[in-house]
Amino acid sequence: MRLHAVILPATALALLALLGMSACETTFDAFEENDRYFSITGYLDAGADTQFIRIEPLRDSLLLGTIPIEVEVTLEHLATGVKKIWNDSLFRFADEVYAHNFWSAEPVQPRETYRLEVRQPDGITSTALVTLPDTFPAPIPPQVLCMSLHPYCLESWVLSVDVKGIENLAAATAVYHYLDPDPLAASKCGVYKVPYWREAMPTQDGFRIRIEWRRDLEAIADFWTVHGRVPFFANFDLFVAVGNDEWPAIAQLDQETLFLPDVATNVEHGVGFVGGVLSKNVYVYGTKLLCE
Repeated sequence: MRLHAVILPATALALLALLGMSACETTFDAFEENDRYFSITGYLDAGADTQFIRIEPLRDSLLLGTIPIEVEVTLEHLATGVKKIWNDSLFRFADEVYAHNFWSAEPVQPRETYRLEVRQPDGITSTALVTLPDTFPAPIPPQVLCMSLHPYCLESWVLSVDVKGIENLAAATAVYHYLDPDPLAASKCGVYKVPYWREAMPTQDGFRIRIEWRRDLEAIADFWTVHGRVPFFANFDLFVAVGNDEWPAIAQLDQETLFLPDVATNVEHGVGFVGGVLSKNVYVYGTKLLCE
C-alpha cells in the first residue's frame, strides 16, 4: 500500500465532495447487524487517466483510514467480462485524517457499463454498477486577448463558455495557474480553483458558464498582497464534466437526505454513491509552459 500526503485529483464535483466530507455523519448505524459492509464513494471518469474510489469498512470503524483493509477491489467491463484489480493507497489529508483510496490506471470508456466489486477474503462483498455518459464536443471558449488586472486590459470581465451536447453538467471549475511568489514554495506554481457548477445556466443544447475571471484574479492578488508578495498570472483552464443519467436526481437532494443509506446510493450491500462522468480540460488563456 502506498501512502500519499496529497488530496484526490481535482474534479470539482460538488456532489462527491460532499459525500467525502460527510461520510461519517450519516444516521446509519454501522455497528448494528445488517447487510451493508462498505462505504464506497467516488466516480469513474472516462476523461481521466487514473480512477480513484474511496472505500472504508462500515462494520469495523466509522473513522476514515484508521484500520488496514484486507479486500480485493476489481472493476469489470460488463460488455467484455474483463476484470482489472485495483491498487490500494492510503491518502493523508489535513489534520492527520487518513482515507483508503483505491486506484487504477486502466481507462474506462464512454457509454460503457462497469461493475465495481469490493470483496473480503471471507466472501463479504459490496458492489456498484456504473454506466459512463456519452462523449460531448470540447467547449470552444471565446478568443481572449488580455486577462490581467492592469488598467490597459479592456477585455470584458465576464467570460462565457458554452458546453453543448449534454444534459447533465456535473462540474464546471475555473482553474487559474500562477507563479508562486513565495521563494520557499515547494512548487514554482500555485493553483486557484473556483467552482461555477451551480451558476451554470441551461441552454437549448447544453449549459452556459459565465466566468467572472477578474473577480477571481482579484481574490488571488488580494491573498498575496496581504503576505507582501505579488503573483504572476500564468494561464487559465476550464474543467468541465458531464454526468450520467443518475446525476440530476442525486444532485437535487438536500444534504440531510443525501446520506440516508436507502436514498442516495447505487451500492449493493453498502452505502455511498459511485458516479459516472466524462471530463474535459479546456485551455482558455495564458502560457502553459510556465505552469502545467
